[in-house]
Amino acid sequence: MKLMVLFWLVICAFSCVKKAAPPPTRLYVKTSPTAASVSVDGGTAGKSDILLELQPGVHRVSITLTGYRGEERVVELRLSQITRLEIVLVQESATTQPARALPKKLPAGAVDLLALFDPAQGAIAGKWEFKNDGSLSSDDNEHARIQSSYRPPAEYDYEVEFTCEQAGANVVLLLVRDKDSFEYSLNASGNLARFEDINGHARNDSQVRMKALDTATHTCRVEVRNDAIRGFLDGKLQTQVPQGSRLTRNGRWNLKDNSVLGLGTWGGPVKFHSVTVTPAGA
Repeated sequence: MKLMVLFWLVICAFSCVKKAAPPPTRLYVKTSPTAASVSVDGGTAGKSDILLELQPGVHRVSITLTGYRGEERVVELRLSQITRLEIVLVQESATTQPARALPKKLPAGAVDLLALFDPAQGAIAGKWEFKNDGSLSSDDNEHARIQSSYRPPAEYDYEVEFTCEQAGANVVLLLVRDKDSFEYSLNASGNLARFEDINGHARNDSQVRMKALDTATHTCRVEVRNDAIRGFLDGKLQTQVPQGSRLTRNGRWNLKDNSVLGLGTWGGPVKFHSVTVTPAGA
């Protein structure tokens, strides 16, 4: 009887022990000067400097202070880690340019990838810069390319809205599926759309003829799925990766980190007005 009572006491003791909660996911916002108003995802969070507990994932942070230019950033928080965001605010003046405006409304679950490009850190080749209208612009350098800081999920849509400042320029979306990096090229060789490389070849069974890109604004979308990869231009299906193909990146378009998404151009400068990633099923 005593053994039975002892057994149940042990069981009750174990049931009352709670598993230790994982460390919180936090964002530390530091500004110079301090006492700036901080908002996260549209909601007021407090005054800088401030340590916030947030859910893991992508968040929009807005910072305002009277007499200084407003700043907006998109940050990606990792589970149980502290992410630091340090910003030196710039005083307003007649020559101060407005901060880059984030899209007013994104599709549910979409990520504003344009905000995750940093020309100072991410440019691999060519000159990349943000224009006054908020677009990200390349120069006419051959194989100009820039990487973001974003690693995509297994299945996603990658969509860019762009304008070639010179007719016939080549636009390249630098993509990833699992551990395979590859690209989708528009205007390759002047009038081809294709995925590269397939089975070790830039010229492959995915390439199709297309009308050379003009200086109008176009939208390109690539749907990356486990069982299919499809490329669209202005809403129309152009081509897809043949089943069973082996994907690799052409060395001319390599990034420092081929596990993140990127952009590339060749043959003329291009302005990217928006760049979004939407996880499949979002």
